[in-house]
Amino acid sequence: MNIYNKGKSICQHTNATNVINHFIENHAKEKMSVARLAYLGKNINKSWSYGHSGKYDSIWFDSALELAYYVYHKEVLNTTIFRNRTTALPYDYKGCTKHFVPDFIDDNGTLYEIKDTLKCDYDDKTSYKMEQCSDVVFLFKKDIKDYIDYCVDKYGKAYHITLYEKEKH
Repeated sequence: MNIYNKGKSICQHTNATNVINHFIENHAKEKMSVARLAYLGKNINKSWSYGHSGKYDSIWFDSALELAYYVYHKEVLNTTIFRNRTTALPYDYKGCTKHFVPDFIDDNGTLYEIKDTLKCDYDDKTSYKMEQCSDVVFLFKKDIKDYIDYCVDKYGKAYHITLYEKEKH
């Protein structure tokens, strides 16, 4: 047993490692985004999807769905919605305690998680989160269709590329 695991279960050590890796990955994502966006800009028809991440309004988004949710709140609803980077909720996943950081929080403290419908079908972690984190509002692509349509109508099918590119200028 090495000193880093002393007094901790394998699950606890794995969770700590996952949290550290999550923050390292997010930092790396921000540094890589400029090159990635340049590549995507050239290959827009081949690589368009909801999974593209980038920075808009000085805020990091993990997907185009999250971006559409934010933009719609800002431009249409004229409400403030914040990226949640601080509230982590514990949930049990196959005997290990994991932590889940929902995507957004509003002025009232309500937490929101944005998911692509298809991912929920095969991501059993999402099911565990939904069952155990009942205070979180889970919104799927079908729930924010108007938000996506607004962004597509205003900024084009690849609205995420357009808006992420705007951030660089």
